[in-house]
Amino acid sequence: MVDYSKIVVLILSTKDSEYDDFRTAIESTWLQDFKNMGIKCFFYEGGSDINKIEGDYIKLKCPDDLCSVSLKLIEALKVVFEKYPETQLVYRTNLSSYIDAKTFLKFIELNDFSEDTYAGVIGNSYVLKERLYNYKLLYYFSRFIFFGRKIQFASGAGFFLGSKHCRTLISSKINLNLIDDVMVAYTINVSPSITAIPERLSVSLETRHQFQKKVFLNLVHEKYLFHYRFKTKIRKEDASLLKLFGDEKFRESFLSVPMNKYN
Repeated sequence: MVDYSKIVVLILSTKDSEYDDFRTAIESTWLQDFKNMGIKCFFYEGGSDINKIEGDYIKLKCPDDLCSVSLKLIEALKVVFEKYPETQLVYRTNLSSYIDAKTFLKFIELNDFSEDTYAGVIGNSYVLKERLYNYKLLYYFSRFIFFGRKIQFASGAGFFLGSKHCRTLISSKINLNLIDDVMVAYTINVSPSITAIPERLSVSLETRHQFQKKVFLNLVHEKYLFHYRFKTKIRKEDASLLKLFGDEKFRESFLSVPMNKYN
């Protein structure tokens, strides 16, 4: 079983002030939960003069734009394994995520994660299509590509990566034209686990009260739902909801049908 003190959570971040509300919401909720459990948790972002850890941030000497997310991940892993070489498991997520720390750890224990782990919500694509990611016009038309080498990858919204695969990424030549989640699968040449696919729930004001209470509680306690994703076109609303999800009772009441709905 993975030692909690040897787990590192990485949150893809940015210096862009447009995302300040998300960083603040995470800093005041689930990041603190992880730290209180002895689990290291860092935002990582580009635009620094050197690679360094500064509080809860890993600041990287690389561009901070969307086209550089693969480079940012590799550089962040280098910093982590230089500072914490005993790391056994990395979980990479992003600013639109709320992670229920207690259920997250139960999911890890249930699946007996190790240095060989690669797991997440599975996506499917074609390598040729994904090579065009940094070329926006070509990538737009690439949605018509249904040929060439297929690739399965763990969605970048949240995936687990054992230390063996992290070290492979650090020591390999990386195709920086691939977005980070696809790049990981392509570089380590391994498909995500089909037996440890985590539940993930998209949340917005439009999807509130979407479950009977017992159904929601079953998701949490039997299927180990720990990942709530806030990604709509109204980003201020997303960040506000994410912060409120720090209250377990709020999560339950927001997502469950009110008791008096059918009265």
